Amino acid sequence: VEEHSRIKDTLLAEMSKHQKSVFDKGNQLKRKYQELHSEWNQKCYDLDSQSRHKKKGTSEPADSGVSPALTVTPAPETGTRRRGGNVPVGDVVRSEAEMEQVMRDLAEQDAEKNAQAKLDGPKEAEVPDMILDDKEKLLFRDTNCLLRTGEEILQAYRYVIPADDFTEEEQAKFCELYIQFPKQWHKIAAGMEVRDTKAVIQHYYMTKKTANYKDLLNKSKRTRKRRGRAAAPAKTRQSALLADL
Repeated sequence: VEEHSRIKDTLLAEMSKHQKSVFDKGNQLKRKYQELHSEWNQKCYDLDSQSRHKKKGTSEPADSGVSPALTVTPAPETGTRRRGGNVPVGDVVRSEAEMEQVMRDLAEQDAEKNAQAKLDGPKEAEVPDMILDDKEKLLFRDTNCLLRTGEEILQAYRYVIPADDFTEEEQAKFCELYIQFPKQWHKIAAGMEVRDTKAVIQHYYMTKKTANYKDLLNKSKRTRKRRGRAAAPAKTRQSALLADL
């Protein structure tokens, strides 16, 4: 317990000493800041005074006294600023002649805008009234094509399967042309005599499962490959020996 009391007193003394040193350091920094701040304010005031004298075009030396409490506000401009042409932007007009000039400039600008609008023409079309006659307003016309009954629905969406009237000669001609031009309907129709492209396409989709055009096309490709192999010249013994050299 005695050791704890002795250490406690020592710690309290050191902490008090440290706190006092921190407090003294803070006061010293505050005093230093006040001195530097006053010098900085005086320097800024001198620079502002020199800048104002340069703007006024005078050669008077800048004031070196303490900055006044009131701030100097710049005087408002008395002249009217102009943008582009002769129309003043400001609200102040110094004479009646200038006012007349402003009115003339505005009138010229309006005239130029109107002339340009006439050259460009109307931008939108005039939409007439939907009902021109007053008597037609009292009439009701059912123009929405509403299907009310089941018979009307079947009649509107009924699809009649067309008949395939290709002859055997036309079917053989179609298969021959299809092998030459697979699914190139305009070329196949050109090879047929009395059939157009629509009839050729319709005949293909109505007979594709029974005629099996894919097998015919593959068979034709295999036949052409075999013919190509048979037509290739066989290598002679002499050419083989030369190739080995």
